[in-house]
Amino acid sequence: MSSGPPDEPYTRSRTPPPSNLQLPPVTHAPGFASLSFVGENLLRFYDFPVTLTPSIWQAVARYWPKGIHEDQRYKNDDLYQVMFSGKPFSLDEEESYLQSKIFVRELLRVLYAYGWVFTAAANLNDAKDTLVFRYQEQVERYDWAAVVFSHTNGIYFMDCEQCPSISG
Repeated sequence: MSSGPPDEPYTRSRTPPPSNLQLPPVTHAPGFASLSFVGENLLRFYDFPVTLTPSIWQAVARYWPKGIHEDQRYKNDDLYQVMFSGKPFSLDEEESYLQSKIFVRELLRVLYAYGWVFTAAANLNDAKDTLVFRYQEQVERYDWAAVVFSHTNGIYFMDCEQCPSISG
């Protein structure tokens, strides 16, 4: 067995695919959207429908008591930006630490209820995390809970009807 170069060098074909190539029909192009956590108090919703705005406001009103400082739409409504009063995503503020986890859980629940299924997460840089969602016509019903791993070696099960009992 030779480990040297192949007898004939690899050359990339420059000929186009045959015109009679049969591709399956495209029945539905999936919709994708993303949610970015920017800094300590800013969310950016990319490519979510405008009709979700009232539900986002309701989630904020119920689960983030300090409310919204400012919100704005950009780029032909493709970007919806929400700046919060207070710092819901700060690790330094004890009072907001658990409350913000409940708020994010509720936001995910609302998006899911409208067919936006969490698909992937990306840490684009130290100041921005992004969640990617795919639109799905029908979604199953689930009960939602939040599991929070604290920096003090604790685990919190929040809004969980059948949570495990942990004793140390």
